[in-house]
Amino acid sequence: MSLSCCWNRSKQKSGENKTLSTFGLMDPPTSPAAQNPSSLHSDSIISSLLSFPASAPFSIACSFDRELEKALASASGDASVQDRLLNRTIQLASLLLDSTERCFRKRASAHNSVAWVLPPELTVKVFSKLDTKSLMQAATCCTVFNKCAMDRSSYAHIDLTTATKQADNEVVCTMIHRAGKELRSLKLGHVTRRYGPDPAPTSIWFNGPFLSSLAYNNGFLGNRLRSLRLYNIRWMTCSSSFEVFSFCSNLTDLRIVGSNCPFRQLFMILTKKCRLIEHLCLGTYFPLGTMDASTVSHLIELVTKSPNLTSLTLLCFQLTNDMARNLVESCRKLKYLNFSRSPKINGHFLRDLGNSCKESPLETLIMRNCVKLEEKEVLELCNMAYNNGFLGNRLRSLRLYNIRWMTCSSSFEVFSFCSNLTDLRIVGSNCPFRQLFMILTKKCRLIEHLCLGTYFPLGNIDASTASHLIELVTKSPNLTSLTLLCFQLTNDMARNLVESCRKLKYLNFSRSPKINGHFLRDLGNSCKESPLETLIMRNCVKLEEKEVLELCNTLLKGNFKFIRHIDVSSNNGLVSDDGRRSYKPKFPVEKLKEERPDVTLVADFPLERSGKRYHVGVEGDDEELKEIEMMEVENDEEDDDDDSSEDDDDDV
Repeated sequence: MSLSCCWNRSKQKSGENKTLSTFGLMDPPTSPAAQNPSSLHSDSIISSLLSFPASAPFSIACSFDRELEKALASASGDASVQDRLLNRTIQLASLLLDSTERCFRKRASAHNSVAWVLPPELTVKVFSKLDTKSLMQAATCCTVFNKCAMDRSSYAHIDLTTATKQADNEVVCTMIHRAGKELRSLKLGHVTRRYGPDPAPTSIWFNGPFLSSLAYNNGFLGNRLRSLRLYNIRWMTCSSSFEVFSFCSNLTDLRIVGSNCPFRQLFMILTKKCRLIEHLCLGTYFPLGTMDASTVSHLIELVTKSPNLTSLTLLCFQLTNDMARNLVESCRKLKYLNFSRSPKINGHFLRDLGNSCKESPLETLIMRNCVKLEEKEVLELCNMAYNNGFLGNRLRSLRLYNIRWMTCSSSFEVFSFCSNLTDLRIVGSNCPFRQLFMILTKKCRLIEHLCLGTYFPLGNIDASTASHLIELVTKSPNLTSLTLLCFQLTNDMARNLVESCRKLKYLNFSRSPKINGHFLRDLGNSCKESPLETLIMRNCVKLEEKEVLELCNTLLKGNFKFIRHIDVSSNNGLVSDDGRRSYKPKFPVEKLKEERPDVTLVADFPLERSGKRYHVGVEGDDEELKEIEMMEVENDEEDDDDDSSEDDDDDV
């Protein structure tokens, strides 16, 4: 159902009484004494019709046909008189149908008001958490929901990113006015990006300044807005469109992505009117031209005059090293910095930054896909961490993807200065993990999320490396998420890892070439009260069908009470009892749905040599981890292509 249809239906429900009043026959009398003889006669006829004895529909239809034909025959031979008679009959039948539908809705509403357990104030609070399209759909369900959906608080956080096709000027302005003084946040446009030769999503076009409602009554609504996020909206190319920000003086979160807008004008207005910004995100999908000195000076002035700014994201900006350094030095409270896809930055500013901002509170630094970023500058950043770890001790999250210098064991000494790390991800580097495990065990005891992986299976993990890995997991009391991709783990190692971490909620052993799943059976017996919620074992080539079946039986017995999501999908199927590949295993899926409806079992196995590949995402994974898994799938396809070429050579 489209958003405009939902909106119209919700308006019809809220204005139903006004609609009814347009029909003279539907106005109920104030009292029986006030009824005239004509009304009493009409009521008597309708009462007789409603008390009509039960009979076959065909018989009733025949009776109507006979009486209508008699009425037409008794009428004058004038065709216009007969037409009026037929039109009057249709009108009466329509009124009877409308009255019946209204009574039906009233009874349903009365039932819902009794059956719905939440009081109106809690229902409104729930509705305020919905995106706007879902809210409109809920408003059409019944009168109770419609009444709650008309409350201003339900529109405090307007989210039209799921209804980009229906969100036009009229809809946006209406939603803003419905929120009124309760308006707090507004999201518009396409959020997701496409992958491929044209990464930019379809832009949203509006036929006018649809945010003009924020400026009404001297910015009464705009002053209540705290968060504004606009994605891929073409009207932003007009500099006059930014004048609306003059009325949004209480903005704390601003994101404008996918619009090649005149940023100089934007920076000037924000500097004058929006001094409370805490999170600023600006970006395009294609690099802008060289930023002139005036634009840069206004950007630095904006950052300097935003004392609460803690998060700054500038995507695909033509920033130089001097510009980047000046920006960071101008903001003393900055904790999150993202200069991804900046085509000119080579990282040299980091060296100067380490000397001038030794006490910087910066916690997260992201410079992904910076084509001119130099290896020596990244090494210099690591070397600066040696200086008593003044930067490393402030680091909370570190994610490294496909960095070749990680093959040097001495590179891991930098982790000695990162004692406050809670999130560590190293993917795509065949590094000496034994050395890494030893340093992390000694220095990084606060890790909550650990993700390590390669794109090609490592050699056998010796006893020493395995013991250091288990020691790391054991001495990380806060560890809740563990991902080991493409590791040569045995069943015993896997079982010991899970048993060593009592708080583990997320476990991913995807592409482990040795695990057959036998450890799950022992795990079900020894860790019945495990808090594990998500288990992923995708593309484990030796995973056996009988072990997954045993896991299902363990779930049916009531073990793993907290498990919610299991993924055993594989492009190569499962190993059956006779040693062949099984692509259609028989699992008790229906029984599992009945007895454990809270558990989702994902088991997708494409047909052999079909060329089809499944990618199954996990709810709760962030965007970067999904990209990792996408790269795994691409790598699997390359491996399959290599295997196919080898088979062809053998045939020749």
